[in-house]
Amino acid sequence: MKQARFWIVWSCLACLLIGAVFFVGDMLECEFPYFITLARVRHARSLCGEDATSIIARRLSIQPREVDYHRCSYCKNLEKAYPAGMIRIEVLHAKTNVYGFAYNPSIGIIQPADSHTATMFSEMGASVASAIEERSNSRSATP
Repeated sequence: MKQARFWIVWSCLACLLIGAVFFVGDMLECEFPYFITLARVRHARSLCGEDATSIIARRLSIQPREVDYHRCSYCKNLEKAYPAGMIRIEVLHAKTNVYGFAYNPSIGIIQPADSHTATMFSEMGASVASAIEERSNSRSATP
């Protein structure tokens, strides 16, 4: 009985500690709370069905393993205009260029999030921003 109580208490403390670490990581803008999402993005496909990491690496003239995906709580604030379920992911290149992508985790599709990224990665399809703009224009055009 004492041993069972010990393991229950130890498990509860471990869960609290892990939760506190993730909470502090999110507050301090660290990437590790998003490691599962970032791992899944590496295997995402573009709208045309090709591996998105390969397309990004080819356009940036780097190896696929060198593609640096980024996500933080600041990125989370930028995705309010995205369709439901889309997550903003950034690709950092040479620490000066940042390309924004929208990732849909439910279907594993990644696409450009803005016109700058859509111009650079044209084979990945239209940007989410242009789709949102087209949708709002069509709503305002209908009587």
